[in-house]
Amino acid sequence: MKKKKNVTFTKKSPQKKIEVKRRYKKKDFIEQFASIKIKNNKNSGADIRKFTVKKLVRSEKALSDMLESIKVCKLPDELIIEALQELKLREMEVSAIIDCARSVLQYHDFDGVARSIFDSCKKLIRAQSGYISILSKDGLNNEVVFLDSGGLPCNVDPSLPMPIRGLRAEAYRKMKAVYDNSFSESEWMQYMPDGHVIMKNVLFAPMVIDGKAIGLLGLSNKCGDFDEHDARIASAFAKLSAIALTQKRVEEALRDSEERYRSLVELSPDAIAVHAEGKYIYINTSGLKLFGATKPDEIIGKPVLELVHPYYSDIVNERIHKSYVNRIQMPLRELKILRLDGKSVHVEAMSTPITYMGKTATQLILRDISDRKKLEEELNRYTKRLETMVEKRTEELNKSYMEFEAFFNYSITPLVFLDKNFNFIRVNEAYAIACQREISDFHGRNHFELYPDKENEAIFRRVVETKIPYQAIAKPFSFPDHPERGMTYWDWTLTPILNKHNEVAFLVFSLNDVTKRKEAEIALLKSEEKYRSLIEHAADGIVVLDNWLNILLVNPVFCELSGYSMEELLGMNIKNLIPFDDLISRPLPIERLLSGESVRGERKIFRKDGSIVDLEVSAKMFEEGNIQIIVRDVTEKKEAEFRNKLITGLLELFAKKQSRKEYLDSVVQFIHSWCDCRCVGIRIIDKRDIFYEAYIGFTPEFIRLEKRLSLDKDVCACVRAFTGQFESQDKLFVTPNGSFRINNSKEFVSSLKEKELTRFRGNCIRAGFLSIALVPIRHRNKTIGLIHLADERAGILLGNVIEFLEIMSSVIGEAIFRFDTEEALRESKARLSEAQRIAHIGNWGWDIKTNEMYWSDEMYQIFGVVSNQFELTYDRFLEFVHPDDRESLQKAVQKAFFEKEPYIFDHRIVLPDRKERIVHEQGEVIFDNNGKPVRMVGTVQDITDIKRIENELRQSETQLRQLSLQLMNGQEEERRRISRELHDELGQALSLIKLRIRYISKNLREDQKTLNEECEDIRQYIDQVLENVRRLSRDLSPSILEDIGLSAVLRWMLNNFKRNNKNINIIHDIMDLDNLFSQGEQINIYRIIQESITNIEKHAKANNISVVIKRFQDSVTFIVEDDGQGYDINELFGNKLFEKGLGLRSLKERVWMLRGDLDICSNVGKGTKITINIPLTKRDLK
Repeated sequence: MKKKKNVTFTKKSPQKKIEVKRRYKKKDFIEQFASIKIKNNKNSGADIRKFTVKKLVRSEKALSDMLESIKVCKLPDELIIEALQELKLREMEVSAIIDCARSVLQYHDFDGVARSIFDSCKKLIRAQSGYISILSKDGLNNEVVFLDSGGLPCNVDPSLPMPIRGLRAEAYRKMKAVYDNSFSESEWMQYMPDGHVIMKNVLFAPMVIDGKAIGLLGLSNKCGDFDEHDARIASAFAKLSAIALTQKRVEEALRDSEERYRSLVELSPDAIAVHAEGKYIYINTSGLKLFGATKPDEIIGKPVLELVHPYYSDIVNERIHKSYVNRIQMPLRELKILRLDGKSVHVEAMSTPITYMGKTATQLILRDISDRKKLEEELNRYTKRLETMVEKRTEELNKSYMEFEAFFNYSITPLVFLDKNFNFIRVNEAYAIACQREISDFHGRNHFELYPDKENEAIFRRVVETKIPYQAIAKPFSFPDHPERGMTYWDWTLTPILNKHNEVAFLVFSLNDVTKRKEAEIALLKSEEKYRSLIEHAADGIVVLDNWLNILLVNPVFCELSGYSMEELLGMNIKNLIPFDDLISRPLPIERLLSGESVRGERKIFRKDGSIVDLEVSAKMFEEGNIQIIVRDVTEKKEAEFRNKLITGLLELFAKKQSRKEYLDSVVQFIHSWCDCRCVGIRIIDKRDIFYEAYIGFTPEFIRLEKRLSLDKDVCACVRAFTGQFESQDKLFVTPNGSFRINNSKEFVSSLKEKELTRFRGNCIRAGFLSIALVPIRHRNKTIGLIHLADERAGILLGNVIEFLEIMSSVIGEAIFRFDTEEALRESKARLSEAQRIAHIGNWGWDIKTNEMYWSDEMYQIFGVVSNQFELTYDRFLEFVHPDDRESLQKAVQKAFFEKEPYIFDHRIVLPDRKERIVHEQGEVIFDNNGKPVRMVGTVQDITDIKRIENELRQSETQLRQLSLQLMNGQEEERRRISRELHDELGQALSLIKLRIRYISKNLREDQKTLNEECEDIRQYIDQVLENVRRLSRDLSPSILEDIGLSAVLRWMLNNFKRNNKNINIIHDIMDLDNLFSQGEQINIYRIIQESITNIEKHAKANNISVVIKRFQDSVTFIVEDDGQGYDINELFGNKLFEKGLGLRSLKERVWMLRGDLDICSNVGKGTKITINIPLTKRDLK
């Protein structure tokens, strides 16, 4: 590249300075233009008249550079034009990238987003074909998401793996875009599979996330060459694809996580329930068992306090309030609950505030501790008994020791025996649990080896030396092996036990964990400081009044609610903020506050701007006479309650109405009365049309014009609102949730251009509607309908109305889906009954617990009974089974019970008219979670006619075998006759001719040498003919079969083939077959092997042949294999080649007559393998 020159241009009046950075390649013109700095932009390049060169170089090369710079400066207009074109191109690129980024943000499915990104990239770069692929888990292959050949021929299956090699491997290794503009001539072409689209040039951009390439965006066949700019653009789109793929994987991981959590909750041994507003809304299986319920409906909806022992009602109520209102997690607490049968159960309860299905709720975990309570009571009894017996009966030491052992082992108080050197002698389970170790971890080890503490060690030594017990209160201790427990606090006592010599025999170490108590004390000390900051940092508004109701203290939240500053509120009387009418109708409850009562309620107050705010108020008087008021803005809550009321009305309509049409008519009336809009209609999708199924207020003429719209043919805002494909003129009037709303259609129409007007049918505007709204009805993100609102008044469709309709639309969509599903279910049930009638198949179910059975209509037809005249039980069913088959059927059913596998059984049934039918029965046992059988389901098919046809087919097959065998025997007899005639007649005639020629040759004169040579040639030719006649005679009728046997004949045939075909290598492994088959069967086997070898010789073009014959216990297997050109099996058996070319039909018929199996395995270019398996069972053919 040439060295850049700095050139300064000047003009007579104000001096201009222009710095030119010259580039000679066309793609850098925009950089040339950007490097020109014009101090005053009033003059164009045409005004430049003079320039001076700051640095001259005398060489010819420098002068050439200077002249080139002058040419550039003379053409600034062209540069500006090119710069503008380049700017427009960059704008298009940025717009395309932003659109694709928006698709990623509005992600629905990865395939659709990837396709959108690829199409945008391909269009910008002007490539013709390409694909997007994902790196496989093993990192060896590309898995194609989609392949776009751009209309070029391509026979490669996109679902096949695409190995990481060639230029693709370069892109993965370098993790940046690579391209090759001579790809069709490059070394990479060797990796392209046959049938792949022809690629002149290629570009691969890796999708990189966290420094790792996870896929490729590939482009090919650009008109022109790929360049670095294309690589940057493709890399940008590849990054968007990587983000979309990451989002897809995150969503899949999230779904897996949700499913695992749901399984953990259901399988938890503890009872887990969720309650909101004081009522249960969810409970798991363990919870049902704890409350003595059998199904969730028995618990869900019940008040929490109804299932709590009365003694604990206040405690539970307070915990619910703290968890639900204050959003505080409540620690473990022992309680008593009431089962449905009225019995009480001791439980440990812990509650945590959560959000369940979009609602504020509390998760409750209950653990049954009834057994533990019984054990504690039992231990207490043992303790008292032990103390009494020690005092009164020292002689019963052994018995007392046993009771002490029980106390030691089962005490909830941690106890330890140490020797005087502080080695562990014994610990109880409570101590091991407190230390989070196994009991076996302590024996023989030193206490301070496990828990080093110099201060405690000194105390222990002092107790041993002084023999005086030591008691510690709330002493802090940190477990070195469990740092996560933090600082714990313990009350503990160390007591020396003396022997008869008044020496310390051992030490008794008892402990009590008081961490919670200590933490409560610490928390109490901090509570005063927390309360001081409560007012300033509280989420609710807090006001403190004096006894004259003047404001003494107020926090920032209340200032924000009222719109006043803190200075303005201090000293103001609270009554000044309350509307006068409200004060008259509901005076302030001063007397109740004076009596010490906490008062709750709702009030309205004026804001500084005059607007009114709804507040939830809680007031209480302090001892010093001040009144504390806590307020919360409930304006949104009021609106939510109103909306919930409307949604409840919709749900009630769904519960009451029987059909979709009846429901939608009621919904239209409901919306009409609620939003005060004159015209309301609901369109429903029908294939590719949307039509009014319910409406009110629209004229018949309007409905005639708008009754049914085509999503494919009609152009209107209704269609675009349904499909979500809005155009530029619509977007100012589209809500974030995809609804279309205008409140003055005249102003809207006046703002449209003539071309934009054609994008509307205009019937709503011609009907005089000024306010128009279209709200999509969706079910699971799929639009299935449209709510149409219209009114002649302007401005009546407010934003909150449309927002709420968008919420209601999901409820309506769910109801429509349910009605459609119920209708489809009814149709499906009718089709099932019809199908069962045609196929003579019925289905049944048996409730094992109640012994009740269900039969479909076809079951009654099969068994010849009428449903309303027949008591259906399992025993009655068994009465229909033929007595000879009944026991076998019962064994099959019992096997299904024990082995938990389905059963299949064909048996006879006896109808009421004593006729017998044959049925095919299938059944399966359904087990509950405990492995107990609860019901059976199955099908019964009447196969009487099928069995009859099968018997007839078997008889026909036997007759056909006999006819085929007779035909083959006739053919063999004919072959023997022709063989004899060839051998006897033609062979003798040729031998006589040979003798005559020899005689003639001997009688020729010496001068007839030429005739003598001719005679010799004729004699040799006759020898060849004789040999061919003998060979043909042997082939037609292998008489040597009777002489030397089948095995020897086959070996002779293969060896003879090898002599006649020197270029083919043949190997064989043939066992002795002579005594296994009859003479006729041996001829058939000989013909099979002969035909197989002949086919290889004629068609296979093979170099190697293998023949293997092996005997197994009950069969003989023949394998003939070659390495020839092979053929396509499907193509072979689908054309005339099967009938004419290879003689395979004859081969198949001979194997069939031997009751054998024929398997042909072949692939083009990979040879052929013929496997024949012939059974050695008794045959009925002679």
